[in-house]
Amino acid sequence: MLHAGHLRRRFIGFTALLWAALAAAQPLCGQQVIPQSQPLAHEKHVPIYRLEVVGRTIPAMNYLVRATPTHLLFQGTPLAATARGKASIYMRNGVTHITARFWGLVPANELGPLDMTYVLWAITPSGVPHNLGEVELLHGVARLRTATNLQAFGLLVTAEPDFAVSRPSNTVVLQNAPSVRTTGAEEQVRAHYHLLRRAHYLRNLGGQPPAIPVSLAAPLDYFEAENALRIARWAGAPHYAHSLYAKAEAEFNQSKLYLIHRAGLRPTGMMARAAVQTAEDARLLSLRRQRQRQRQRKVQQQQSALRAAQRKSREAVRRARAAAVRAARAKSKIVEVRYQKARLRARLRRQLQMIMTTRATAQGLIMNMPGLLFTSGSARLTPAAKIKLAKVAGALASHPDLWLTIRGYTDDSGSPEMNRRLSFDRAAAVQEFLIQQGVSPARIQARGEGDADPIASNLTASGRAQNRRVEIMVSGGMLTREIAGQ
Repeated sequence: MLHAGHLRRRFIGFTALLWAALAAAQPLCGQQVIPQSQPLAHEKHVPIYRLEVVGRTIPAMNYLVRATPTHLLFQGTPLAATARGKASIYMRNGVTHITARFWGLVPANELGPLDMTYVLWAITPSGVPHNLGEVELLHGVARLRTATNLQAFGLLVTAEPDFAVSRPSNTVVLQNAPSVRTTGAEEQVRAHYHLLRRAHYLRNLGGQPPAIPVSLAAPLDYFEAENALRIARWAGAPHYAHSLYAKAEAEFNQSKLYLIHRAGLRPTGMMARAAVQTAEDARLLSLRRQRQRQRQRKVQQQQSALRAAQRKSREAVRRARAAAVRAARAKSKIVEVRYQKARLRARLRRQLQMIMTTRATAQGLIMNMPGLLFTSGSARLTPAAKIKLAKVAGALASHPDLWLTIRGYTDDSGSPEMNRRLSFDRAAAVQEFLIQQGVSPARIQARGEGDADPIASNLTASGRAQNRRVEIMVSGGMLTREIAGQ
């Protein structure tokens, strides 16, 4: 916390601090400076540093219960490589007192459009941050006396939009480092788990905001209040935390009136700091209420989804019952159709079996037409063959959905070429005769297989006689996929 004497020194030296900051602003060591030509009017407040900060592990100390001070050093990060600091820490009546001094820091608003000041943080071994107070520069040097009820913690300094923030940003400029004069048990703190990215404040904006220009006409607290108000606006505070935001605006307007009427640095800064705190409370309340509304919307969506699922379930049950009724009816129809088809298949098979030898296969009914039904060595049908084929055509006349595949076969007595030609001619002769008997040409296919697929040995006369044959396969329609089961 700040003592009254320190506040007086701060206000008295504020003008000198701003002049020094404006005159001595230098790039931070280790930062990437963006090359620029002469700046345009609208680029006047665009930051000139690309801040890329990653999480880090800092040492934390358990200071135990001691009355004698222990000492720590502070080292600058790549964002402020020339910055240094030291702190004296002691405990009294269960309270840890910290006296810190820092030097080598540049004004915080040189680090980016949102930064206005520095804040000292205590980070517990579990990574929980505690705001220990504002680090206020005076001629490039800052002193801070504060206290905490923590016993084990690490210390770091970050650039922040205002002194009242509740979580540290990832713009870390200083962190503690034990020295030879440090006593206590060292513990490790993974502070990067709790650092806020700058996008946390900009998530509702379409682009990068302009920096707030700091002038000599007002204390730094005044510009922190202006910055805190706009960050609260970005967080939706005018809508989600209207009364708190209105109070913060009123406090800032009062500070502005003090400034206009030259009431002095003390009342101007006092109202500005009150506006900062109220604006930060409005921002946090706005975010909390937005999360609550998001949770409520999620619950409502889940309830709506549950009701929709229940409606779908009831509708599915209704459809399932209706489908079961339709399926039962369809099944009875299928059973009836299958029964009728089975009767037709059985009758057709009996009819064909009476004409010539017929067997059932997975492809269909195959009728075997022996070679004796042809004139020896030719494809001419004998009168007996024509009688049988006429009967076959008559049996198939009432089944226009059936297909006929006619395959001719020979023995191996002749050459393969002669056998293929003779087998095809015999199959074609059967095809032509059936067409003459009224079978549609589109339903008949003729093929010559030659001496392939013998059904008996070609070494004997009886075997060769069996191999000389024409097979008529009847398929499709009622015979599809079910003939094998007959």
